[in-house]
Amino acid sequence: MSNFEFDKVSLFMEPQLQNWGNFCQYYSADLYGTWTRYLLKEKSRESFQCIRSFCAKNDCSEIYHQNHYIYADGTQESKTFSPYLKPITKGLFLDTCFSWGSIRVEPSTPFFF
Repeated sequence: MSNFEFDKVSLFMEPQLQNWGNFCQYYSADLYGTWTRYLLKEKSRESFQCIRSFCAKNDCSEIYHQNHYIYADGTQESKTFSPYLKPITKGLFLDTCFSWGSIRVEPSTPFFF
């Protein structure tokens, strides 16, 4: 690999590695919140509680992610979305907030901000 090719790979990987490091430093914990699901063609919406759990392996090479949902009618469910392997994740982790990236908003697909 030429130095030029290596530099292109380094420039691409550096932000991903920094993002992964931010996750390990700031977000390896439970996040509690209220989620609201809006319906495009109706005025109604659904709100529910969510505990989003992120846990990194000791060496921070993998992220484990599980959401636990609690709905207004009392039903509960958990979903697992992992493991994510270093340094690839859809999330953008900053020191004060994060976004679970979406390229575009499409009907019937989750969009987080």
